[in-house]
Order: sequence, then structure tokens, then C-alpha cells
Amino acid sequence: MQSIEAINLVEVVLRELIREVIGEDWQSIGDVDLDRLRGALKNETDRRRGAIVPTDLLDFADFVLLQLIIDQKWEHFGPVLKSRKNFKVYMDRLGAFRNTAMHSRVLLTFEEALVTGMTGEIRNQVTIWRSEQGPDMKYFPEIVSVTDSFGMQLRNGKVTETILRPGQTVTFRCAGTDPHGRLLRWELRVVSRGGSMIMEDARKGDEVTLTWEVVDNHIRENADIWITMWSDSPHHRHGEYDERYHLHYHALPPVTGDPGRDPLE
Repeated sequence: MQSIEAINLVEVVLRELIREVIGEDWQSIGDVDLDRLRGALKNETDRRRGAIVPTDLLDFADFVLLQLIIDQKWEHFGPVLKSRKNFKVYMDRLGAFRNTAMHSRVLLTFEEALVTGMTGEIRNQVTIWRSEQGPDMKYFPEIVSVTDSFGMQLRNGKVTETILRPGQTVTFRCAGTDPHGRLLRWELRVVSRGGSMIMEDARKGDEVTLTWEVVDNHIRENADIWITMWSDSPHHRHGEYDERYHLHYHALPPVTGDPGRDPLE
């Protein structure tokens, strides 16, 4: 995983942690400029007409703001991240490395190693904390994020309004983490007439891209797909796998008549 990808993944992890721990209470913090976030949402919506833009304001909180939210509500996040001092040092350094990488300046080898170590520790702290919330989770990995090629960050059970036709392709950027650092494996399966069809089998790594090519056999109003992840271990949370996302899209027949117009638009 590239350094900038590792840092961006930590952003995703921290956003999900904030949602889990304090919900919408982050908006009550006095230093949070909600008007600025609403402006960022509007600008993103206007600028990205070909993408599905998230509507949750937390998705527009940058690296610095996420750090501020967690610091201001440390009494809630301390049980997860343990050391306030370490967290501040890590976030300050990761923020500096992020700026370097985003301006096309190459990180040195030892800097890349620092990024890997710090981001890995934060992700594992969150995974271990979640593990302690239930009796079966301390040992097992989890899916951190799934984002489709339309820009939508997906959650398990998500029903999208995206309309797909045969011949279209959707990609899914998937990230996972394991508290013991084991190799993760991924599979994409799509429901089809007569059963289900494996589209991508046994991709390996903490971060992978899976591809769904829509064909006639996938056509249905709520097309079901499953993204399954399991660790390189003989034991799994659900017997044969560790976590699975069940997603829904609209896979409809090819447009007839005027090829330039979708009757559902």
C-alpha cells in the first residue's frame, strides 16, 4: 500500500470510529465550522456531476478536523486510542507526510516505514477495541471500507439507486485490517439466474480492487452482490469467512429505442 493510501485509509477508519463512538455529537464542538463543511458538500456536488457524492458532513472533515474532534472528545476515545500524546504525535507526523506526498514529493524509505507503522498501529487499535465489544471479535479481521467506482462509500446492506446495464463495469476499492497482521483474501460474488457467479476470486492484501462486469444473467431490480473477506487462518468468525458485505444495485435490461436516452431518467 502506498503511503498516501495508508494515510487516507486511516481517515476512513477515524471517521467510522467517530460515528460509532459519539454519533452526531461531533457537530456540537465549538471549533467545528459546519458552514464550511456544508459549503464543501455543495462545491463537491456541483463539481462532480458524474459521481455520487456523500451527504454526511463528516465525510468532508479533513485530517486536521478529525484530529480536533477526537482530541476535544478524548474522554470517549481514550479507551480506543489509549495514549493522547502518542495519538497527537502520530497525527501531526502523518499530516506532514500527507502534505509531502500530495505535492508529489517522494517520501524517503524510513519515512514510508514510519507511515506504515503509525497507520497500522491506529488501525489495529480500532480493530482491537471493536473486538472487545463482543465475545467473538478479538481474534478476527474486519472490513474497513468499500467504495465503488461511482464514488459511493458503501456499508453492509446498502441499497443504492444506481442503475446499471449489461456491458457496464463497476469496481470496488476494498480495505480490511487484521489485529494479528494475517494475509486477507477477498471474493466478489453476484447473484445470477440459476445461482450465483464469482466475479473476482481470492484477491489478496489489506487493500484490493474487485471488478463486476454486468451481464444479462445479472438483470433484476435489486441485483445482489456479496463482497467476502477472510484471513489466512484456519479459523473464521462465520465458519468459512470473517466478514461479508451484502450490497444491492439496480441491474436493468438494455435500453431499447433511442440509444441516447434512458427511460428511467
